[in-house]
Amino acid sequence: MDRLDDDAYFDRMLRDGISAVDPWSPGDEPPDPLDLLDRADARHAGRGPAGRLWQRLRPARPGFTLVAAAAAVAVVFVIAVPVTLLRGRTPATAPYDAPGLLRYADGAAEPPARTTLAALSAAVGRLTDEPPAGAYTRVRTQTWAADLTGGPAAAPFREELWWQADGSGTRLRVPLPGQAPGSTRGVDPGWAAAAVQPTVFGVGELRIPVPRVDLRPEILAGELIAENPDAAHDPAAMLRVVETLFGWHDLGAPQRSAVLRVLADTDGLVDRGTVVDRAGRTGTAVSADGTDAGVSKRDILVFDPVDGRLLAYEQILLSRPARSSVPVPSLAAYTVFLGSTRAPAPTA
Repeated sequence: MDRLDDDAYFDRMLRDGISAVDPWSPGDEPPDPLDLLDRADARHAGRGPAGRLWQRLRPARPGFTLVAAAAAVAVVFVIAVPVTLLRGRTPATAPYDAPGLLRYADGAAEPPARTTLAALSAAVGRLTDEPPAGAYTRVRTQTWAADLTGGPAAAPFREELWWQADGSGTRLRVPLPGQAPGSTRGVDPGWAAAAVQPTVFGVGELRIPVPRVDLRPEILAGELIAENPDAAHDPAAMLRVVETLFGWHDLGAPQRSAVLRVLADTDGLVDRGTVVDRAGRTGTAVSADGTDAGVSKRDILVFDPVDGRLLAYEQILLSRPARSSVPVPSLAAYTVFLGSTRAPAPTA
């Protein structure tokens, strides 16, 4: 059969050309343009293609075959030649202007966090502070998260969350100026009232994570796992659900002691020693490494070494996301906890 009349041949040739568009496909280097015709013949020998992309693209009219053959070859070369030039190169992206990494113990043999967390839990358990009375809980944070496509870094924002047990509340958000790339400081000292973006939630519109924080570590562990089932086997997930807990609740000393005890009993947490957070406060850092969508990450919690309050959460990229020029290690996200309380009603 003449090549110009072989539908399977053209079907395969077009598929090879189209597949060459993505030079970053795992384990599939783009073909050399001059080899495409030979590859099409070799693949066609002895078997027919699964479908007829060629037939779906071709109008049914006489005299089209020769024109289509030339067009198909042109498609292959237009696609494959730039792809061959890109082989081995990372897509061009904007600079990854992320804030810097906090300084913490980063050796390969850092000790487990169990002893440090157990001691802190015991010390906090001897404190007597309790949250003040009030129908509303207020939590203030500052947050930054990366654009992992390698685009310009996002600006941080300051947030104040007020909520009641009935699921109603108000979220106040203030966009902040971008931080200097590489900086480990950057907590805004106050609110810019004109820039506040309020969001009001009616009854039942807010879902409260872990609505009842039990004082018994074994019960609290189950509540945290119910919030994030991965926490049952993934220490990094346990750190993230604890970060969520502090992001919603004003916890008294007995509750903070119970949280620390749960973490002390969690296998896989690493003691990262003393660290100064982005608000200039000194804390005790614990971490866990994990993988999310094929990307290795490190989650870190920083606790006040006296009262056990959560000071900061950090997430670090340990491997590069697909199709990204983000350097590693790099900061992926942070949250700085700026205070929590309870009150009868929201205040400015």
